[in-house]
Amino acid sequence: MSTIPRKTLANGFSMPVLGLGTFRFGERPEERESDIRATRSAIDAGISHLDTAELYGDGTTESFLREAIAPYDRKQLFIASKASTGHARPEDVIAACHGSLDRMGLDYLDLYMPHNRNLDVPLNETMSAFDQLISEGLIRNLGLSNFGSASLDAARCAAGHPIVVNQVHYNLAVRAPETDGLLANCQTSDVLPNAWRPVMRSYLGGGTIVDDNARSAVVTMADKYKKSPIQISLNWLLSQHNVIALVKTSNDVHFRENLGALGWSLSNEDIELLRISFPSQRVHGDVPLL
Repeated sequence: MSTIPRKTLANGFSMPVLGLGTFRFGERPEERESDIRATRSAIDAGISHLDTAELYGDGTTESFLREAIAPYDRKQLFIASKASTGHARPEDVIAACHGSLDRMGLDYLDLYMPHNRNLDVPLNETMSAFDQLISEGLIRNLGLSNFGSASLDAARCAAGHPIVVNQVHYNLAVRAPETDGLLANCQTSDVLPNAWRPVMRSYLGGGTIVDDNARSAVVTMADKYKKSPIQISLNWLLSQHNVIALVKTSNDVHFRENLGALGWSLSNEDIELLRISFPSQRVHGDVPLL
């Protein structure tokens, strides 16, 4: 197993810069074996961070992961899951965590997050349950998912333990974390922004989302660095301070291409050039930042 580089916060928390998202894995019986092969291939290639959620397949993906990770040493894996939005009251958070652990056959989660903010439940109540889970040793670290800048501030005030991660939809074409002020807030608050869907292949293939000038900028950069447009797009994220990412693919060729985004960095000038070449093409992600 090779090693994926890590990023470390000032508080000492460390996490691989690239993880595997498991949305839809294990849901289709006819694809279960190929999903297992894809998951194990990723782990064998160096991936240790596996991200899932009780929402995925209504628990099916978590159950699938139990089988997929069976051959591996638990201590070598970093497993994250998320409590559904409807499970925001303390008793529901606790029950959701126990359910996830039972489905995956685990004693603890390395990272646990509310999937989205539930505006109907006071945030201090939700965070108190996550604090309890840490105190009981059922989770190691506290994160958030799809929290906007103001909600991040509120969660940090409400939680008794450090919030170390915020998962958000972020890539060259989806810039909500920038326009919301979230990216800068995370970077100054010792929180890792974790980009889900960090590469949208449609914006490189033509016809959707972005204009030809923006697409051309990526292609030109790919030629300059002798990398693929996918690798340029993913490295653009990972070259930024404290930003990490989740990739999701069951295609081994695509996965190997993603790994080619590691081990090198765009220059600061080229990071900014790409940023201005994609001038807030979409200021809202697929999931709103609350």
